[in-house]
Parts: sequence; structure tokens; C-alpha cells
Amino acid sequence: MHPPASRAAGSTPHREPDVRYFVVLSLWAVLLASGTLSTGCRRLLPPTPPLPNDPVPAIPVEVRMVDFAALRSALTEAQGKVVLVDFWATWCGPCRASFPDFVKIHQKYSPHGLVCISVSLDHPHDHDKVLTFLQEREATFANFLLCDFDDNEKNLAAQFGYAGYIPHMALFNKAGQRVWDKKQKNLSESQLHRLIETELAK
Repeated sequence: MHPPASRAAGSTPHREPDVRYFVVLSLWAVLLASGTLSTGCRRLLPPTPPLPNDPVPAIPVEVRMVDFAALRSALTEAQGKVVLVDFWATWCGPCRASFPDFVKIHQKYSPHGLVCISVSLDHPHDHDKVLTFLQEREATFANFLLCDFDDNEKNLAAQFGYAGYIPHMALFNKAGQRVWDKKQKNLSESQLHRLIETELAK
């Protein structure tokens, strides 16, 4: 049978366009534009932010046994920040009563740069009792148990204004200078807060 006259000899037979070809081509273009396909790298989506009700990991409460030299070093390392130090003991009734106020000060002012340090004057063998006390009060700042208190009362007086009784607090400015201690003047809660705010603003 001879080909129709309108088709030249040796030419390729005419075919209708395959619809599947255009569908595949269109799908490829959509995927490429959306970034699902890429050349050489895979597009990574940003991590999903936590939901508001997701639990925040708890900050561990710890207590470290130190000597006076280590305590002084901790104060030196905090230079550049305002530092409030609280001396206390589990056997001291007024200390136990006032410690929650110290925790509240930390919660209020630590986001603004205040560093809180608690120093227990308990006997070293009462380490577990001290830790339990701190955990129950969620004392998530630096906690020290001074192991050589008896040999350093004079050093504590010179560095922190300690006068032989607790609770005792001392406040240091950003230069590491003591600007207040409880022996110097017994401040009310509002007065202490104003003093902290003044030093933080400098």
C-alpha cells in the first residue's frame, strides 16, 4: 500500500501529542519551583518551634564544697556583673526564713544580669542536708558549702563584711567592689531591691 500523497517518502509518521508527557512535565515544573527538587542539595525545613505547653527542662540544683580561696575566685570570675552573696546555714532559723526572699531576688534580677551566690556555713558532713534544703527551694544559682570556715573568719570579714552572725548578705558592683553588707546597714526588702537596681543600671 502506498503512503498518502501528502506525506513525503521517507518522512516520520505524524503522531498526536501524548497527554501524559505534558502532565509529567507540569508536575516536574511544580516540584522544582517549590524547592522539593533541587540540584545538588536538599532543602532543609526550619525546626518546628516548641509548643507553648511543652515542659521546660528543669535547671539542676547543686552545691559544691569549696574553701575560701575558691569562694574568692568565684567572686573574681563574676566581675563585670553585680553580685549578691548570702551566708546562711540549715541550723539557722532566721536563715531558713529569709532564704526564699533570696531566691525571689534571683528570679527577679538574674535576667537583668544579677549573679546570686549562696554560701552555707554548715558542717561539711551535712552536705546532703544542705542539698535537700536547696532543692526544696529551687535554688538554681551557684551554691557553695564552705569547708574551712573556722580558719577564715578574718578573711570573710575583710572580703564580705562578715561580722560573726548569719544570715549575712553582701553586694558587689560590676568592678568587684563591695558596695553594701548587712553589717554596714540593715536594709529593708524594698531598699535592697532599689540598691540592686541602681547597681545594675550603672
